[in-house]
Amino acid sequence: MGAASSLFFSSTADQDSLNKRVRPSDDQMNYLRERKDDLESYLRQDIARRTGCEVSTWLQGSYKLHTLIRPIHTKDEYDVDLGVYVEWDAFDREKWTHVQLRTLLQASLMDYRDNVDEVKDISEPAKQRCSRVMFDQQFHIDVPIYHFETTTKNTQLATLNKGWEQSDPEQMLKWFQARLGGPERARVRRVVRYVKAWASLTFAEQPKMRPSSLFLTVLCVDAFVAHIGDRELQDDDLLQEIVVAIEERLRADPRVENPVATDHDRNINRLDDNAFRTFMTKLRAFASTATRACECEEEGDAAIVWAEAFDFLFPLPDVEGLAKAMPGTGLMVSTPVIAIDIHGKDGHFARRYTGEVEFVRLGETLDFHITNPGVLPPLARVRWVVRNVGDEAFRKNDLGHSAYDTGGLSRNERAAYLGRHFMDCEVYQGDTIHSVTRVPVNIIGMQMPNRHPPRPAYRLLAGRRRR
Repeated sequence: MGAASSLFFSSTADQDSLNKRVRPSDDQMNYLRERKDDLESYLRQDIARRTGCEVSTWLQGSYKLHTLIRPIHTKDEYDVDLGVYVEWDAFDREKWTHVQLRTLLQASLMDYRDNVDEVKDISEPAKQRCSRVMFDQQFHIDVPIYHFETTTKNTQLATLNKGWEQSDPEQMLKWFQARLGGPERARVRRVVRYVKAWASLTFAEQPKMRPSSLFLTVLCVDAFVAHIGDRELQDDDLLQEIVVAIEERLRADPRVENPVATDHDRNINRLDDNAFRTFMTKLRAFASTATRACECEEEGDAAIVWAEAFDFLFPLPDVEGLAKAMPGTGLMVSTPVIAIDIHGKDGHFARRYTGEVEFVRLGETLDFHITNPGVLPPLARVRWVVRNVGDEAFRKNDLGHSAYDTGGLSRNERAAYLGRHFMDCEVYQGDTIHSVTRVPVNIIGMQMPNRHPPRPAYRLLAGRRRR
């Protein structure tokens, strides 16, 4: 079993894990489902009224495959796909043109927006292959519209100005279910979520270079079938083998065949040459990081390596400092000591802590700074990483954020969510983490907490060993 397997997935409800941090909560899924059901019911009736045809709907994409991830950044949104199928006979081919269907769909959604408070807006102009409904709570539904020929059972997508495209999303679900046995699907779904979360983090500043969800899903499924089979691997080892296999496959041939043979797009690798080169560079780094992490014997060592790939998403063990022994010496590297100055809402200094924030009230600010910069290795880079934990932060999809130090060896933050959270000071040498200093931050309302004795500035993370 991998040293960090419990940090990827745990069946214990209150244990933090990567799977828990990237997967929508039950409450969030209920909200998505309610909004989807309401829009679905409306469109079936309204599009039928506007066209005089039978209308059906089909939920598709990540929601249907159960590989949906929560918004990784506060500016991101959930993406749900709801297909609308207008049915008429093949012999009445021009009953509605693709332009007419797209026009009436957009008009229908505009009426829906005007009558539903939860809808923020409708994207205008519409996208080439769908219309978009934007809701509150970081959520949108993409709505493609299709012609379903009742005699031939053929399905064609109405594009905005490129005519009809052969497309049948239902076949993707059938392919996924046929490719994987029942017990395998949950494991592969988790891996798909991990890879999609990595891509969201990695290409946050380069969204046009981010590969599609379909592309990543097909690659993960194919790699699992070809390289894993019936082997019972834990999630960290499973992810490592799949990422390495994907990199080797794409290095040999960048083409990824669409598993739905009848679809218009035969190659689902839609990245241009420059974007693909960038993707492969990032993927090789991901594979290298995963391999180094899986070679670690201790949970803490593996965790700080995985954090190179997953940043604030990856949970670290709840201790103040994580450090590694210097090669050949057995001696621990020195980690930064972090002092924290608390300022009230009025800006006045309130108190100072070292190593752990015993309490800070909502709305107060925290100034973190390194008090012993002499321990930093030459040419070190310091990265400040906020890892939020708990239901309040999860409801708002604010799992954390990170930023490299700009030279002051300090960072300013504001207390935003109740509970126990973390500021991690990561010291990098090159592209690898040299040490991590964890600063637990206990955020309260207005009441004073019970006092407890101070904890050491850092301790070696013994953790669970690889079995």
